[in-house]
Amino acid sequence: MYTENLGLILGFHGCNKELADRIITGKDDILPSKNSYDWLGSGMYFWDRDPKRAYEFAVEKKHKEPSVVGAVIDPKRCLDLRCREGHEILREAYDNYCMEVGCPTQRNTSFKDDIPMKRDLDYIIIESACTLDSDTGEKIDTVIGTFFEGKEIYPGSGLRDKTHTQICVRNPECVLGYFLPRDGKEP
Repeated sequence: MYTENLGLILGFHGCNKELADRIITGKDDILPSKNSYDWLGSGMYFWDRDPKRAYEFAVEKKHKEPSVVGAVIDPKRCLDLRCREGHEILREAYDNYCMEVGCPTQRNTSFKDDIPMKRDLDYIIIESACTLDSDTGEKIDTVIGTFFEGKEIYPGSGLRDKTHTQICVRNPECVLGYFLPRDGKEP
């Protein structure tokens, strides 16, 4: 039902240099995001194999000294939204949510280039899907998905310059370790 054995993933988290140093030295950890608009639900967010995009994000967040922390991630039980099975799981979670609670009043909002940037509806459905796997009673450790964002790469392109894959780590034990990319500055 969920993807297992994806192999190890290198994830990158954009933050400020002070936090990056505390994470690398084991004095701190990446705090899980629990915003109602987080597009992959609650957890620690990483850019999949993209330190440059993580750095750009740190700059966009106006960190005084932007930096990037790398992580080795074992996704374990992963809701993989890059494949058809993940989409079917979300459709089922939506239907179950509507039957149990009523159809959600949350909506995705703040559109930029026809793409919702605040995902309140997606958040509530992904949280519902991840709570418990009805077949096994096991919780989901990670959620991974591709986010289409930005401007056309070239005129008429269907590709966007900020499209990326993110992994949301719900279970902190999935992070096997942290590292600084070779150049702790802009990748």
